[in-house]
Amino acid sequence: MFIPAKWKSKITGHSASNGWSPAKVTKLDVGNHCFYLKSSDVKFSATTYSVKREREVTQWLSGKLIVPEVIDFGVENNRDFMVLSALEGTYIDELKTDPDECILHFARLIKLLHSVDISNCPFDSKIDARLTELSFLIQNGLASDGGWDAATPFTDTTEFYQWLCTNKPMQEELVFSHGDLTANVFLNGSDYCFYDLGRAGVADKWLDIAFCVSDIRSWIGDKKYEDKFFELLDMEPNYEKIEYYILLDEMF
Repeated sequence: MFIPAKWKSKITGHSASNGWSPAKVTKLDVGNHCFYLKSSDVKFSATTYSVKREREVTQWLSGKLIVPEVIDFGVENNRDFMVLSALEGTYIDELKTDPDECILHFARLIKLLHSVDISNCPFDSKIDARLTELSFLIQNGLASDGGWDAATPFTDTTEFYQWLCTNKPMQEELVFSHGDLTANVFLNGSDYCFYDLGRAGVADKWLDIAFCVSDIRSWIGDKKYEDKFFELLDMEPNYEKIEYYILLDEMF
C-alpha cells in the first residue's frame, strides 16, 4: 500500500478503499481526524485518471462548488498523490429506494453543475479530448477491454473505439461537467458535495445527464421517472447523445 513517506509518521491508522479506477484511495487516520490519500501511477498523467489533474480541478472548483480541500500533493515512487479533507453526508445512491426524491436530486445536481461559469475554465473534457485520451489508453493497454454492460453492442475494443469516433456528436452544448456522476456526490442537508473530479471540465451538457439517465434505468427501472426527470429539467431529451455518452463511459 502506497503512503507518502512524510505521512507515515503522522497516521494512527489507515484502510484502503475499493474501486474500479486505476487511482488508489486510502483513508488516513490522524488522531481524531481523517483524510483521504489518492494516488495514481505517473503513466496516467495524460489521462483523466491523473491525480495531478484531479487536484488542479478540485482547487479550481473551491468556492464554486463544495469539494474537498487539497491538504497536500506531490510525486513519490512514480506516483502522483494528493491528500484531501473528508466530506460528510449521505451517498446519493442511498436515495434510490425513493424514486421521486432521487430524480429530484438528479435534476438539482444537473442545474447546479450547469450554473458554474466556464468562461475561464481551463479543463477540457469535450468529446475530442476524451477520444484522444481513449486512444492513448487503448494503445497502452490501459483501457477497459471487454466486460462491458450486456446491452453494449460490441465485443471488440478497436471496433468499439472506431464507432465512437465515427458517431461522435458534431455539436456540443458546453457547460461545466462532473464527468462521472452520480455516485461521486454526497448529500449533506440541502448541500451537494462533489468528489472524484478527475474527469470534470468543460463538456457537452448531455454527458452528465446521460449518467443520470443510466442510473434511473438501473436503480429504478421505470420509464415514467426518466420522463419526470426531464420534466424537472424542463428539457426535451436528446436520446442520440444520451445513448452515445452511456456507451462512451463503458470504455472507461
